[in-house]
Amino acid sequence: MKSNFNEFFFSKYFNYLAYVGGWTYKTNNINTNRIIIFYQILCLVSMFASIALQLADLWRVSGNLDKVTYNMCTSVIVIDTTSKVVVLLNKTKIINKLRLNLWNDFYKYQDEDIEKLKNSITSELKRVSKMFHVAGLVFYPVWISVAYFSYLWGPRELPFPAFLPINHDDSLSYNLCFLLEIVLGTIILTAAIETNLIVFSLVLQMVLQYKILYRRILKVSDVYEGIHVDDDDDDDNDDVIPNYDYNAPNKKKEINFILKRKKTENYLKNIINRQLILSHYVKLFEFGFNRYFLVQITGGSTLVIMNGLHVIKMTYQLSSKIGHQAAYLFFIIVNFFFNCFYTSKLVEEFNSIGEAAYATSWYKMDANLQKYFLMIIIQAQKQPKITAGRFILMNLNTFLTMLRNTYSWLMLIRQFEIK
Repeated sequence: MKSNFNEFFFSKYFNYLAYVGGWTYKTNNINTNRIIIFYQILCLVSMFASIALQLADLWRVSGNLDKVTYNMCTSVIVIDTTSKVVVLLNKTKIINKLRLNLWNDFYKYQDEDIEKLKNSITSELKRVSKMFHVAGLVFYPVWISVAYFSYLWGPRELPFPAFLPINHDDSLSYNLCFLLEIVLGTIILTAAIETNLIVFSLVLQMVLQYKILYRRILKVSDVYEGIHVDDDDDDDNDDVIPNYDYNAPNKKKEINFILKRKKTENYLKNIINRQLILSHYVKLFEFGFNRYFLVQITGGSTLVIMNGLHVIKMTYQLSSKIGHQAAYLFFIIVNFFFNCFYTSKLVEEFNSIGEAAYATSWYKMDANLQKYFLMIIIQAQKQPKITAGRFILMNLNTFLTMLRNTYSWLMLIRQFEIK
């Protein structure tokens, strides 16, 4: 039985994003919907206000490279996350269409092997989700604590550098601003985590559907070999062959052959239709998320460069913040890796369909059926391209290239600073 769409396991990350105003959430109550829209606008305004305050602070400290790098370690992720939320909201209809189709497909096939596949995919998403959420729950309080107790080794600091004209020695104003930044930081952190998880959830659902299709193709031989007609079954046979002389010699053998071809042909037509539908899903995903991935790459690369430079400087100065800043750099790289890894995994599953078609016993079938295998293989050769901004492929090669390029830029900036 289908669960409610909003209670579907893969939908909960969209719901979490809606809690911080990053996604739409509709109910049957008009007044509730108005409150949700107002809350969403308030959260988005808060995100843009955070960007404005951090950019103002960046302008104020533009002459100090230490403070510039520290500011950009947080301001870039705020800009990056806000941009991704805006891009996703702009593609709401396309993404919801894809979600609804994948939700319906999730319950389309019911057997023991497919249930194992479903459990495997959901378990994988749970593991990744737990890793991201635990990292956020552990890392964020540490970041806040380091900022709050900064007076022990230097001047008082706020968790995130922002242009706030307050006296840090005034406990009341400092604590109020500190609390405000904690709330805004929680919204940004939640949005940053959940935007990644909704991408992973959609990709893994498509991976699941390709795995199911792969298994269905491998069962074509079983469908072809498993059709037999006994003499006593002629009257009860539902697949009556028009204008066929059932009293002809060797009728049992001929009926078996015709039924095999007919059943297998229908089965293969369904597979081809399913393959085209899944290809359409991948195109929808590419259309809905290519700008998202562009923001991900530009923001992630900038964060790695700025945070890497900041960590290097703290290494020379033996700063007390080096531990959580290094952990922050590690999380940024892991986040980008998972985006490239799962998109590569989707393309890999797409390519496996052609391999499955070739691995079946197509050579035992007549030419009329063999042409369907050829159609499957040709369609599988039209490899999808999941891109960032329609010009950068999202795959593991891009991840490695990004690391090499950011390292080069990091060393270049470091050399300029030394000179």
